Amino acid sequence: MFPSFSKKVLYAILAASLIAAVLIGLRIVDLFPLPPHVTCSVAHFSTLRGFYSNFKNVFVSAYEENIHGVNVRNVANVLNTALQLIRKFRKTHNTKYLDLSYNELVKACALLSSDVKHFREVQNRNNIATAIAVALVPSLVYVIASVVAPWLYVRFKLWYFSIFEVVPEEERRRRGGEEEEERRTVRKSILMDEETLAVVVAICIVVSVFVVAYVVTHSKVTEPFSAIGLLGPTKKIGGYPTVVYPGEKFLLWVYLFDYEGKIMWYRVLIKLGNRTTFINSTVPAHAPVIDYVEACLAHNESTLIPVWLSIAKPGSYKLIFEVWYYDVSKGRFVYKGIWTHIYINVTRR
Repeated sequence: MFPSFSKKVLYAILAASLIAAVLIGLRIVDLFPLPPHVTCSVAHFSTLRGFYSNFKNVFVSAYEENIHGVNVRNVANVLNTALQLIRKFRKTHNTKYLDLSYNELVKACALLSSDVKHFREVQNRNNIATAIAVALVPSLVYVIASVVAPWLYVRFKLWYFSIFEVVPEEERRRRGGEEEEERRTVRKSILMDEETLAVVVAICIVVSVFVVAYVVTHSKVTEPFSAIGLLGPTKKIGGYPTVVYPGEKFLLWVYLFDYEGKIMWYRVLIKLGNRTTFINSTVPAHAPVIDYVEACLAHNESTLIPVWLSIAKPGSYKLIFEVWYYDVSKGRFVYKGIWTHIYINVTRR
C-alpha cells in the first residue's frame, strides 16, 4: 500500500549515515579525552621557598587535570587555604603555619587523586554510552527512511489531495476553454519524489547530529576573564582611607574573581607609586612592591582577602594593586593586564 524507497537509495542513506556517525563519534570522544594519571606529590619543607616549590607542583597537576575536564573546585579551595596560611607565616614567622600549609598541600594531593579517579570512571561510562548512541544512528536513519518516511509521505499525499476537487480528464475536456480554467481546481502537486525525500531525510538527520556536536563543542567558556576589586575597611565600595599618618596601619579588602574556565593562581602585587605613575593593560607600574597577596581559585569562584598596610614616609601616593597569574606554559608569573588603585596622603602628626 505504501510506497517504499529503492534498495539503492536506502543503502546510500545507510552508508552516508554510518560514515557521518563514525566521524562525529570520533570527534565527540576526542572532545572528552581521559585525563592523565595524577603525579601529585608533596615533600616536607621548612622554608618559604620549599612551600612554593611544592605548591607549584600541586597547582600544575591540578591545572593539567582541570583542562582535561576534572572538577578541581575542592582542590582549589584547599590550595587557597594553604596560601592564606603561608601569608600568616610571612607576617609572623611562626613555623606552625608552615606545618599547617604542608598539611593542606597533602590534603590537596589526596583530593586531586580522588577527583581524577572518579572523573575517569564517569568518563569511561560516558564514552561507552556515546559510542553506542553513535552506532545506533545509521539504524535510526534506516528505519526512518524505510518505514516512517514512506508512511508520512502517503499520509500527507492523501491529505493534500483531499482538500481539492479532482476533476476527471473527460470532464475537463467537456467543459473546455475558459470554463475549464475557471472551474478546474486541480493544482499541480509539489510533492517530492522518493529519491529526493530520501536525500532530505538523510541530510536532516546528519545535520541534527552535527548540531549536537556543535553545542557540545561550544559549551566551554567563550569569553574568559578575571576581575579585581578594592573594598574599604567595611567590605564595601568606598570609604577608603585618604589621609593616614606615617606608620599607621589601615585595612583594605582585595576582591578577586575567576571566570577563566580553569583553575588560576593569582598574585596581586601592591605597589607604592606617585600620582604620575603610569600603568595600563600591557605595561605594569614601575614602582616598588610593598606587599603582595595570593589566591587560588576555581572557575566562577571569588575570594575576599584582607590587607593591612602602612606607609612610612609622608607624601602623596598612588596605591596600585596589580593582578599577576601563574602561566603554566611559561613556568612563571605573568601580568594579567588588570589593576585597581586609590590615592592616599601620608601626613605628619
